[in-house]
Amino acid sequence: MGIWNICRHFRTICSIGSIGASYLLLEIKRGQKKQRMRIKAITIDLYGTLASDNYISLVDICKRINATSRVYEATPAKIGKSWFNLANEFYQICYGDKFISHEELEVVIISKLLEYYKSRLDPYEIYEEIKEASLKPRAFDDARLFLTRLPLPCIIVSNGDRDVVESAVDYLGLNVNDIITSQDARAYKPNYLIYEYVADKLEMYPQQILHVGNSLAHDVNPSRNMV
Repeated sequence: MGIWNICRHFRTICSIGSIGASYLLLEIKRGQKKQRMRIKAITIDLYGTLASDNYISLVDICKRINATSRVYEATPAKIGKSWFNLANEFYQICYGDKFISHEELEVVIISKLLEYYKSRLDPYEIYEEIKEASLKPRAFDDARLFLTRLPLPCIIVSNGDRDVVESAVDYLGLNVNDIITSQDARAYKPNYLIYEYVADKLEMYPQQILHVGNSLAHDVNPSRNMV
């Protein structure tokens, strides 16, 4: 575990790569002793935390967009950064009545990206490639062991359509108490509303939930800034 942070609202630990299970369990015990309000549940990100994300496929896609781009200044790195920024922008504004499925949203984002870089690649084909990687991710070596050692209920919280996330969890054979997706909350990380939904569904105060994720932008900052 590279970075950890116990937060004011959702207590949050950010793990870079795979999870240091022993370290996390130690922090839970320390938190239980120091805090008046005991931790009652652990929520955890799926892609990039329990399992590898689709980084490799995204890098390859960025190279292909660059190869077909008619923008002289384009590079795979610039395309990747543009993709990240576009995704964050749309994830923030797509909630409530404005919510659309993850599949629809990703196609919109990819289409905008291809339009900006003047590439004629098919956004639907690119999405299907990403979806295929999302359905069959690779579990980190210590993920299953970590889940068996947890002394508290564990709930996966992930961006994505429920059928895709559930299929990925089944494929990985992960033993968790529940799964909450952006489709359930009608909000995407990093929008804090998904964390608000989690607390409401669990019928707990945010301070009673420890969240584990690999992203400062999507996991740590929004969950600790809940009001």
